[in-house]
Amino acid sequence: MAEQYLESLLVKAPASIELVNGLHEYHRKRLWHQLTSQMVKFITDANVKRPVAAGGVDLLEFYQEFVSTFAIKLNQLYFVQIAIAIANSGQIEDKQSRVDFLESVSELPKVVSHSEATIVVKSAIVENCVVVGDLTKAKERLVEAQASVDEATSVSSPVYSAFYRAWAAFYDEKKEYANFYQSALKYLGYTKIESLGSEEASSLALKLGVAALLGKDVYNFGDLMEHEVLTKLPGTPNEWMLQVLQTFNSGDISAWKEQQNSLSQQLNSQPALVKEHLMLDKKIAILALMEMVFAKPSHDRTVTFDQIAKQTQVAANDVEFLVMHALAMKLIQGSIDQVNSKVEITWVQPRILSLPQIQNVGERLGEWQGNVKGALSLMENELTPELIGA
Repeated sequence: MAEQYLESLLVKAPASIELVNGLHEYHRKRLWHQLTSQMVKFITDANVKRPVAAGGVDLLEFYQEFVSTFAIKLNQLYFVQIAIAIANSGQIEDKQSRVDFLESVSELPKVVSHSEATIVVKSAIVENCVVVGDLTKAKERLVEAQASVDEATSVSSPVYSAFYRAWAAFYDEKKEYANFYQSALKYLGYTKIESLGSEEASSLALKLGVAALLGKDVYNFGDLMEHEVLTKLPGTPNEWMLQVLQTFNSGDISAWKEQQNSLSQQLNSQPALVKEHLMLDKKIAILALMEMVFAKPSHDRTVTFDQIAKQTQVAANDVEFLVMHALAMKLIQGSIDQVNSKVEITWVQPRILSLPQIQNVGERLGEWQGNVKGALSLMENELTPELIGA
């Protein structure tokens, strides 16, 4: 059956005859690893993956008449990746049919018994369920994939990449910004940035920026600010997001107010940012407070309400509420002295530092070193010999 199908391909795909001959040779010799590599070349060939009406090969038929006849002989992870590529090739126009096709692949006994193959194919099902709007099934498959991850003795980076990409797609659709932010960063942690097209990378960087701004629990932008994905923004229509992220990361309220005018068109292109503009103002005020505290020496972190009001640009009668909110979010620790209108801050949430923040730490270390030298000099020059001897 498979050999007959390959013979028919010689007629159906004359432009890809070398690839077809390779499939024939490796199949005849039962060289399954080489055949797998050849199939990947075949289904990704520009002439092959064109629409059937435009002279391309019917990839679903290729799967049914050829791949499925020896699927149990293949590495199951590579097998499901081939099936996913066929499902996402664009030839299966009905989106629900793509889901159904991948579901049938996920139920094959050899796939079920292979944890990594199961994780990858279920992750692909999730992404396609999100496209058709079936979030209930998407969540079910995510839970199943999570169970496979938990049970696996080891999971490779490409598998984790597919897994967290699926979670990110799910949370993106649900507009759960903090969860999307965490999942997308994990996805990037297992994904080579070079594997993403420039448009895809720029789009993902924009979504991550929006999620960082709108995520209610996201007050540390360091992981994103240091990530290579942001280098894909300059020179694109999404470059403005880098400016906004830098402003929020430094808690620069004056710059934010200016950007609301200078970048109004770009900001208004994101309805979620427009809708949550009051929350954004509150978030950058808290970030300004954190930056203010961080810049002060650890032994001198008592600040007045007036100082906080000036730094965060909030009304004086709103300062206490702002500080209480930061305390409740566990972004800072300390106590409020209402009588004297002061706040004593004992701890601020650790952050991944930008270059200016690192320079600030260096200056403080320099001051500390000077204090230590002064104390040492005092001990050497002013203490009596009797005390030194004691």
